[in-house]
Amino acid sequence: MSLPPIPQLDPATFRWHPSPDDSRAVRRLGLGTEAWVGLRGPNSRGQYDNYLNTTLRIEAADLSLAGLARHLADALVHLRFDHPEVACTTAWSSEYGPPHIIYTPPTCDAEALQWAWAAVTTRSTSQTGLQVAAQIGKQRQIDPAKSLPPVTLVVVADVQNEEALLAAGARVDVLGVFNHIHWDSISARVFVGDLLRRLGEQLGASKAETASSQYVWGSEIANLNVPVLDACKVGVGALGEDYKKTRDEFIAALLKSGSSWGLPVAADTGAPRTIWRTFTVEQSAAIKAAIKTQLGPNYTVTHLGHAAMVLALLRARPLPADAPDTIALASPLPVNGRRYLQGDAAQRYGSCQAGASVEFAPLREWAVDESNADAVRTTLGALAMHVKDGYEYWLRNEFQLAVDQAKGNFLASVLGSYVSSYVNV
Repeated sequence: MSLPPIPQLDPATFRWHPSPDDSRAVRRLGLGTEAWVGLRGPNSRGQYDNYLNTTLRIEAADLSLAGLARHLADALVHLRFDHPEVACTTAWSSEYGPPHIIYTPPTCDAEALQWAWAAVTTRSTSQTGLQVAAQIGKQRQIDPAKSLPPVTLVVVADVQNEEALLAAGARVDVLGVFNHIHWDSISARVFVGDLLRRLGEQLGASKAETASSQYVWGSEIANLNVPVLDACKVGVGALGEDYKKTRDEFIAALLKSGSSWGLPVAADTGAPRTIWRTFTVEQSAAIKAAIKTQLGPNYTVTHLGHAAMVLALLRARPLPADAPDTIALASPLPVNGRRYLQGDAAQRYGSCQAGASVEFAPLREWAVDESNADAVRTTLGALAMHVKDGYEYWLRNEFQLAVDQAKGNFLASVLGSYVSSYVNV
C-alpha cells in the first residue's frame, strides 16, 4: 500500500509556548490521539467522551450530597495545583485541524474554587452513576455541539434533595465525565484514585486544617506534563529508517482495518451502548488467576478479552459459508504508552497512548461452532496466543510511542480532510 509523505515529528512543534492571546497562559498543539479525537465536530458531539463511575459508601456523619460535592471541589483545587492538566481548555484555529491545549492559571484561591465548583454537579435520583452516564451520552447527541472541559464530576445519590443528610452506609456514585483530548483510560483512573484519597484526607481533617491551604497560583505551570515527544526514552530527533519503516507499516495496518470484516455501518449516528459487568476484588483476582493458569503466566485479561471480541463479532455478523481467504479482520487498538517514557511516568495525567494492531487472516479459520464448548475454549486459547504475539510484534519497538503519535497526526489529517470535503460539497 502506497502512503502519502508522512511529516517528520518535530518535538518543538508540540511544546508548551506562551499563548498569543493571554500573557498568563501557555498552550501547545495537540499531538497523536489528542489530534484526532480533538477534531472539533466529533469532539463537540461527545463522540469520544469517556465515563468512569466509582461507588462510595458514606460513613461520615452530617454529610449531604451538596456537602460531599463541596469537599470534592476542594480536592479538585488541590489536584489542579499538582496536575494543572485537569483545568486545561481547548481552542481550534481550524474547524478541521487539531486543537491547541491551553492552560491559564487562576489569579487566586477564590477563582480556582469557582472553577472547581463549576466542575462538580449533583443529582438526587434513584438512577445509578452508570445510568446517568447513559443519559448524558444520549443528551450529548441532542444538545447543541459543545466541547467539554477535561473533567466534570457528577455526584449521584438516591436522596430527596442535595441538602438532605446521607444515612450511614448510603451509596453515592461519583461519575467522572472525561474529554478524551485530555485523558486516556489509565490517567482517568489515576486521577480518580488521587481525588478520592484527597477527599478521604479532607473528611478526616479539621476545618482549620482544610482552610489553611494556600497555593501560589502561576507557579503550577511548572507542574504541567512534559510533552510526550520530549519525555520519550528514545531521542525522537534521531530516529532513522527502522522507525520510518515501522511507522509506515503501522499506518498501513490502520488503513487496512477500514475495509476488514466488521459490523454493518449505518448512516445514522446512534447512542453509545455499553453493557457493564461489576466484579468484586475477589472475583477479579480469581479471573486473572484463571487466565494465567489456563493460558500461561504472561497472559492478561486484555489478551483474552480481545480474543473474545473476535468470536463476538463472528456471532453478530457470521461469515458466509463460502467466505474466501481474502476476508480478514484487522484490529488496531490503543495500549498504555507510559512504558516508553523516561523516569517514573506511571502517575502521569493526560493522554499517553501507544498502539498495536492484530490481523486475523483468513478470518474463517477462527470461526467455531459455539455449541461445542471444548472447541470454543480451544479457539479462545489460540486466539489469545495470536493476540499476544500481535501485541508483542509492535510493542517490542522502543520507538512505538513515537510511531503512534505519527499515526495519530496522520489520522487527524485524513479525518479532517474528509469532513472538510464532505461539508463543502
